[in-house]
Amino acid sequence: MSGELMFLSSSGCTNCWGTPGCTLRRPVEYREQGCANVQNWIDTSVAKLKTASAQALAEAALNMSSIEWQKTYLG
Repeated sequence: MSGELMFLSSSGCTNCWGTPGCTLRRPVEYREQGCANVQNWIDTSVAKLKTASAQALAEAALNMSSIEWQKTYLG
């Protein structure tokens, strides 16, 4: 799995800015469940992305449901 995809997955990545489990998909999933206080987490996570591929994956993560993400990227 590429580094960009790892940071977006819920696989317990340890490459997410040094914090185990710190993923973009997690706050998106929390937002889907109705948690209101995750937008800052999402915004700061996206702001730290440097590569075009990471930014493209983030855009996909933010514009798909968790189920769509799993079917598309995790099989």
